Amino acid sequence: MSEERLTSIGSLHIGTAPQADARWHSAAASGSGVLAFLGNVPVQVKEDVLYSTLYAQLESDKKYPGRPIEKMEEWLKEYVSVLLNVGWIFPDSKRDIVPTEISDAREYKSVDKLIMEAERPHLTGDVEPALFRKMIKSLRERWNAGALWAIDMKAVHGYDASFQVGVVSLDGGKAQLKLGMHHYKMSEEVNEALLRTLAVSQLKYMAGEGVMKLDDRVYANLRSMVRRRVWSEAQAFVKEIRM
Repeated sequence: MSEERLTSIGSLHIGTAPQADARWHSAAASGSGVLAFLGNVPVQVKEDVLYSTLYAQLESDKKYPGRPIEKMEEWLKEYVSVLLNVGWIFPDSKRDIVPTEISDAREYKSVDKLIMEAERPHLTGDVEPALFRKMIKSLRERWNAGALWAIDMKAVHGYDASFQVGVVSLDGGKAQLKLGMHHYKMSEEVNEALLRTLAVSQLKYMAGEGVMKLDDRVYANLRSMVRRRVWSEAQAFVKEIRM
C-alpha cells in the first residue's frame, strides 16, 4: 500500500494483534460513519471498510439528498444495496436492515448515551461492548474535534441527523461489521449529531441493526473503483478517533 493511501485514512494505530490486546484497538470516522476496529483487523481490511461504507453514503446521498427522516427507509435500502453490490453480504437469512422507532429516546438525555444502550445488545463478548463504549465516550474529548467535525458535516441536516455506528472484527479472515443505523428529527436545529441533548419538545428517533461480512474476493475487483470515487471525500472526512 502506498504512503499516499495510508495518509488518506489518517494516522491510525493499525496492525495485526490478538483481539484482546487493547493497545491495537482503533476507531475512525468515515463521513457519517463511526467505526471501532478490533486490534487484529489489518490495514487493508480497515481501508476497505472505511472506503466502501463511505462510498455507500455518497451514492445514497445522490438519490436522497439531505437524508430527510421521511425518506430514511429508502436511503437505508440504497445504502445497503450499494454495500451488497461491492461485496458485502448478510451472513444469515436476514437481507435488510429495518429501522424501528425508539419511543423513549428522550429518557437517555443525549444521543451518545442512547447509542451506547441501543447497540449494547447487538455486540458480543466483553471486548466489543467495551471498545464501542470507549469510542463513543472519546468523542467528547477535545482532541477528537476534527473527527466530530467530519461526522457532523455529513450527518447533520438542519433538524435531522443521520449516522452509522459499528464494530469491525475478523471472522474467518473476513471483515465482519456489526452495523447500527441511526436517524432522528427534532423540533430544534441539530448542531452535533452524536452529542446532541435530547431534551426537546418533539423528537422522532429511528434505529436499526444488522451484521454484514465483506467478501474480499468480490471487493478486490472493485477496490480501485471505490477508491477513485471516494478519494477526495476521504481526504476531508476520514478521521482517526483517538481513544
